[in-house]
Amino acid sequence: MIHCLHGSAGCHTNWDLFEKSLGEEINSIDLWSLFESDKQVTLREAGRLIAEHANDGDLLMGYSMGGRIALHSLIHYPEKWRGAIIIAANPGISHGHKERKARDEEWAQLAETNWEAFLKHWDEQPLLTSPHGV
Repeated sequence: MIHCLHGSAGCHTNWDLFEKSLGEEINSIDLWSLFESDKQVTLREAGRLIAEHANDGDLLMGYSMGGRIALHSLIHYPEKWRGAIIIAANPGISHGHKERKARDEEWAQLAETNWEAFLKHWDEQPLLTSPHGV
């Protein structure tokens, strides 16, 4: 089984087409449900919760925020996982915390007030746009 973790602007259904074409059973995890509780869930705690639902020898795949959670699960519960695919994720920033936090708060404010505008601006980031001629 492959446990799939979506990115911060996505949801568990992002993996639906992937499952159909892969031909292997996947568990598309709704990460937002982990963060809906009254208890504040850390990335390490989210990694633990993911590992609890895995069988030894499963695979783990994460994109962006899901990749960061996957890294925590891999580091703290390596015995659970046969392997992993981490896409567009990193373990965290080592400098510029204040600037990053301010930028993240701007994104969060836009997401809360105008979801359509958030998605439009998110998808227009240079990192996410296709190179010309592709």
